[in-house]
Amino acid sequence: MTRAYRVHGEQLQIGGTVPPSTVFSAAALKDDRGPIEKRFEELRPANRPTRQSAVFVFESVDEAKRFVASKGNHFLYEVDVGDPPRHRGDWTWLNKARQSPVIIDECAHSYWAGNATESPVWEWIVREAVATQDLSPTAQERDELRKQHYGLSTGQEIADSLRRCAG
Repeated sequence: MTRAYRVHGEQLQIGGTVPPSTVFSAAALKDDRGPIEKRFEELRPANRPTRQSAVFVFESVDEAKRFVASKGNHFLYEVDVGDPPRHRGDWTWLNKARQSPVIIDECAHSYWAGNATESPVWEWIVREAVATQDLSPTAQERDELRKQHYGLSTGQEIADSLRRCAG
């Protein structure tokens, strides 16, 4: 068993197959990700899998927790990916390309080469994944993760602050 971690917008059945990512739907690609994903696909080496119908998983549970903390009510799963990853790329290259579009080609080449940034977030493109365990944080745990990773106030801290202002 090769263990990895999936953040998913809908609840999955334990023992069920993880569906491919939906980030490539027409609605999702209306923001600035569209041109970046298109260019990454254009520069994809022939021996690498397409991102457009991929199952993405995180290599690290810590990075998966960090990502789930940035999302509304997404779920976090431990998954078994069976076969070795079809590609291991540093997801940070996509974020760098979003921050500075003039370096999209450099970022795409680095992503597909498997190069690491100074703060890598390793994603795997896998053939398939099966959900083995629900690791989704509770609301309180999600608040703590947001505070830890992003410096955001927890729900309780916001409520306490509002009470102080009203009182």
